[in-house]
Amino acid sequence: MPPPSVRHLRRSVAAGGVLLLAVLGVFLGLARLRGHLFHLDLPGRLGVNISQTANGFTYSQSEKGHTLFTIHASKLVQYKAEQAELHDVTITLYGPEGSGRTDKIYGSDFLYDRNQGTVRANGTVQIDFAAPATRPPGTGAAPGKAAAPSPPQNNTVHVTTSGLVFNQGTGEATCDQRVDFTLPRASGSAVGADYNAKSGLLILGRDVTLTTIEAGPGSQAGAVVHAAHAQLLRETHQAYLIKADSAYGGRRTTSDQAVVTFRGDGSAETVDARGHVHVTTETGAELRSSTAMMELDAQSQPASVHLDGGVTYHSEDQGQTMQGSAVQGTLTFAAATAHPPGHGDAAPQAQLHHARFRDAVSFVLQQHSFAGDPNGSSTREMRATQLDVDFAPGPSGKAEAQRALGVGGAMVNLHDIPAKMPAKNTSIRADQLLATLANGREIKLLDGQGHTQVVETAPDGATSTSAGDTLHTTFASAAARNSGAESGAAQVDTAIQQGNVVITQVPANSGGAASPLHATAARAEYHAADQIVHLTGDPHLRNDTLALTADRVDYHRDTGDATAVGQVKSTYVQQGGQKAPTLGGDGPVHVVADHAQMTRSSNLSVFYGTQGTLARMWQGGDAVAAPVLELGREQQTLDAHGAPGDRGPVVHATLGARAAASPAATASAGGATAPAGHPTQKPGEARLTSQTLHYADKDRRADLHGTVTAEQPSGVVHADEAQIYLTPERNKPSELDHLVASSHVVILQPGRRGTGDRLVYTAADQRYLLTGTPGQPPRVVDAEKGTTTGAALLFRGADDSVEVSSQLSPGAGSAASNQHGRTVTDTHTPK
Repeated sequence: MPPPSVRHLRRSVAAGGVLLLAVLGVFLGLARLRGHLFHLDLPGRLGVNISQTANGFTYSQSEKGHTLFTIHASKLVQYKAEQAELHDVTITLYGPEGSGRTDKIYGSDFLYDRNQGTVRANGTVQIDFAAPATRPPGTGAAPGKAAAPSPPQNNTVHVTTSGLVFNQGTGEATCDQRVDFTLPRASGSAVGADYNAKSGLLILGRDVTLTTIEAGPGSQAGAVVHAAHAQLLRETHQAYLIKADSAYGGRRTTSDQAVVTFRGDGSAETVDARGHVHVTTETGAELRSSTAMMELDAQSQPASVHLDGGVTYHSEDQGQTMQGSAVQGTLTFAAATAHPPGHGDAAPQAQLHHARFRDAVSFVLQQHSFAGDPNGSSTREMRATQLDVDFAPGPSGKAEAQRALGVGGAMVNLHDIPAKMPAKNTSIRADQLLATLANGREIKLLDGQGHTQVVETAPDGATSTSAGDTLHTTFASAAARNSGAESGAAQVDTAIQQGNVVITQVPANSGGAASPLHATAARAEYHAADQIVHLTGDPHLRNDTLALTADRVDYHRDTGDATAVGQVKSTYVQQGGQKAPTLGGDGPVHVVADHAQMTRSSNLSVFYGTQGTLARMWQGGDAVAAPVLELGREQQTLDAHGAPGDRGPVVHATLGARAAASPAATASAGGATAPAGHPTQKPGEARLTSQTLHYADKDRRADLHGTVTAEQPSGVVHADEAQIYLTPERNKPSELDHLVASSHVVILQPGRRGTGDRLVYTAADQRYLLTGTPGQPPRVVDAEKGTTTGAALLFRGADDSVEVSSQLSPGAGSAASNQHGRTVTDTHTPK
């Protein structure tokens, strides 16, 4: 925030000090005169009860050859009632020998009453006296350097008043009339005054005013100080002002009361203002508090200001409004080392160096319009238990905020409302937040330590929360964020969180179509340009249906897409009505791969292997391995295939297995299949290889193409194409129902080989129905029984029998027709 004017504070205090010293000097001079008159006992010397007049009366008194004072009157009249009158009086008071100082008091009439012990000035009294020798503000030496000799100063104070009364018994000098005084660079007035020489207490009754003139060639600027009432105590060097009000250069400071403490040389040391302290700068900025304690250096410039009892700040400048509040605050100033720009010969000014605000601290900056978006607005708020702000001179020479450190529940809230785009809300929290500022106001960098959290709320109600141990954030400039086509640019440009990072993204109310996303990692890095969050350090992602881990995960916040790289492991489950990929079973589905791409809009996840390592997917005992696995979540489909240019069978699968297989056992899906009749193979289970595989859970069917191999417990089938059908029962371990192979079909069983164009295998009875074409009927070659052909060949896996049919049963397939019903059996006897 822009600081209260240092120059204003200094001039206000200096002006108050000049005023009080001037008035004190007046009454000190009058007190000296009173003492001399009482000591002279003028009526007694002229003779008691003797009436006498004299013209051209002059009286001097000396001590040890030094004249103390001289009284000259054009006429003196003595009365019998022990009274004496002096007319057209000039009184000259001489300072100590060698000082060269003289004070003069002159007026038309003075009355001395010995019985009442009073001296009364009737009519106007003029006083010229030398004010106490004080160093002009700003002429002191810099710290560590000797002060340069100051040129002689014209310190004469001229006072005009009337109705002065001096009482010998009480030691008081009082006046109920107006007191006007003029100094070399100041003038002022008050109504009513009371000075007690014994106690050293000076009281100015009311309407206290002082106006100062700024030093410098041609300068007429000055400060104006008002007070409803003022008191100055000589013994404690303190001045009390009631309803203090000072103004300088368009700046103003007011308070219910103020206590000014002076040093021995007359310079102000502290100012303690209490009650409705209010500072207004020339730009209209306002600072308020219940109390303000200012400490000043030897040059009467502020060293520190302590604010308490509720501190508030308000300013408006070029479409911006800043408001701040705290319970307490401390401003610390650095000694000036150079002249402020644009101030000519004015003395160097102290610069605000540091500000600390404590308890319930809040500062809010509002931007009401932008160059490219005149109807847009933004709000920046910083809260903390304690806020420390460092200042440094800006381009104009004025102090500008450079850094702001919030400690204790620190929080920064960002709220943007572009005119033609959705609003944006971002909240950043941490145990402490350090903001690096540009132009004294705009957050450029934000670093957080301890329990950092970033919460962003989208216009549709979706929220994204990111937590971690540390945070480093950069922000887009106001010009980039709010100009032209970029008026909707992100508030946060980049963000890096490290240590125990936890991310939660909750979608808007979408009827259950999307589930919340949770992520953990050691490090998260976000870039607004592409809306990608890069997660590293054992990252994990999960929602209602998916759990994913990899070496690195890149999550697109805008689309919900994700990319995983390196040792990808994922698990899909079906719960809460959410669909997930499946292999026909009822348990979780696991996938491992080298890298993966998940697209939210199409609900498609693609997993990739590497050269020599296949992507693998399994559910219970069912498994599929291939260079590429494409999983459709919504359609519950699986497509397995090779990379472009792959030849030969690259897909390996096991379907219809009852028992769950371990991930280690499932790895065999990517390697060689077990031979027919392998003891680990179960009835209703098929082990498959092909160039491509497509599975749709809606039909519970898998389509295989290209060099297909299907292995069952009772035989191995080779074909160009095959369809695998699982049992229709859901929510239980899947089993193979039947298999259909076509085109260049070959079936192998121990000691037997069959060929044909189409094969149907049913798992319930382990029967194979082999058919051919009119030109190439099915054929079975048995090592013991020879060769068998027919329209259809039916053989069972449970025994070695082969049934030859000359007519196909309904649904057995049109490849063998009734016209080819003859059967040929060629039997060979083993040798």
